[in-house]
Amino acid sequence: MKLNSGTFEGLKNDLLYIIPLIAVYAIIVISSLDHVYFWDNVQQTSKEAHWFYQQSFSRLWLPGFSEGQEIVGTAYHFPLIGMMTAALWMIFGKHLWVSHIFIGLWSLLLIYYARKLFRYYLPIQIVGLALLVLLLESTLLTQIAIASPDVILLTAMLMALCGIVGRRRGLTAIALLFLVLINGRGMLCGILVYVFALLHRIYVDKERFNFNILLRTALPFIPAFFIYGLYLSLYLLKNGWFLNNPDSPWVEGWQGPQGWFAYFKNLASFCLRLLENGRFVIWLAALAFIAHAIKNKRHLLETKELPLLALIVMLLALFVYFALTTQLVIGSRYYMGITLMMGLLVFAYANRLWHKRKLKLYALLLLLMFAGGHFWIYPDRIAKAWDATLAHQPYYTLREQMLDYLNQSNIKPEKVGGGGLFSGNHRYIDLKDRDLLISSQADKDYFIYSNLSNLSDEFIDEFENPELWKEIKTWRKGYVFISLLQNQSLNNNE
Repeated sequence: MKLNSGTFEGLKNDLLYIIPLIAVYAIIVISSLDHVYFWDNVQQTSKEAHWFYQQSFSRLWLPGFSEGQEIVGTAYHFPLIGMMTAALWMIFGKHLWVSHIFIGLWSLLLIYYARKLFRYYLPIQIVGLALLVLLLESTLLTQIAIASPDVILLTAMLMALCGIVGRRRGLTAIALLFLVLINGRGMLCGILVYVFALLHRIYVDKERFNFNILLRTALPFIPAFFIYGLYLSLYLLKNGWFLNNPDSPWVEGWQGPQGWFAYFKNLASFCLRLLENGRFVIWLAALAFIAHAIKNKRHLLETKELPLLALIVMLLALFVYFALTTQLVIGSRYYMGITLMMGLLVFAYANRLWHKRKLKLYALLLLLMFAGGHFWIYPDRIAKAWDATLAHQPYYTLREQMLDYLNQSNIKPEKVGGGGLFSGNHRYIDLKDRDLLISSQADKDYFIYSNLSNLSDEFIDEFENPELWKEIKTWRKGYVFISLLQNQSLNNNE
């Protein structure tokens, strides 16, 4: 198809912003190639990939909670990222860089489909600017840096939305396979994307609501949800119900909040994660635009933007529901799609309301706030989403220094406990061919204490009490510290 001059001009304008964006992504990926698995990726990517890799895909079921295995599945998500990673290891070898390159390629797809979606909602003149700003959000950059499967989730969601607004069922169906099967949140998001597709047909395509439209809209969704439904059904037949299984390591997360303070704490955490790292600038602008529209009695959104707003509201409602009914930790990465779509709507309305210079100033402010998001570091007693900030980067070198010290000091791993990121078998963290098991309990001779572990106030009080624990050595760089503590009660008994 021949492109007109306007299209060429738009592409030229977009490239001025896309090339720097690709350069930033490339620098992040290349500089992270030897970084170990971080945060939830140890479970969802590395452990599950190890299972399929070790079994050579001869067994497709991850061990259940009650089987006493070191590796267990989370049950509520199809293990797609583990399968894909294991397949890549079988081709290229079991190396850390495999995951980083894989997610790096997905980040390029993210740029491609974000541009296509933005061109549907925004005038061509500001597409590149909006892309550059919104795709440099601190959480997204960090998720790329740690090779998180949430990059696949976000990309697949944008692919699905592009397929829907572009009336490309094949693209929608392919995107949904990755969205629904990547993890449990992706599956729930897939249901909400169906509602988006339905609303788009009714409000934008002006189709009459009836049973036939429900079926036709559902067609691209059938393959992904059939696979997920089959997997979940077979899992339930094999292992039984999983959310409240007492043998599950995540059983406490599925318990309801206990008392009014717990509800308040969960909602406060929800709001903090939604607004932190500079994202509050998007929501302040949205509130200002709502007030302006009400005051001037004008429409806030165009018709084609209404289904997108509905999708944002549904996703927010989903996470509020989790905050009110569970004790699950709702991370900053959960809001990447919401932030991107709300930012898109803010740019759309700002373009209709502001002159070009004011829009660029707002974009600059937002970009600076996103960059500053990497420095939103709270006191130790306030949990930090370290997978949402590049400020966690010193962890990789400090961890190696700490492990080297343990080895050089002849401190046996079985005598050491550690908080999150430091406990468990480190072969799943760094892919080294050895077992290095560190307990999560504090009843050992030594304990690895770090602000990255987000320990409870009770544990912080204990570990900072010199009568209970003696600091042997501390490694510190930037905002990160790792301390090796010696248990004084056990030491005194000796």
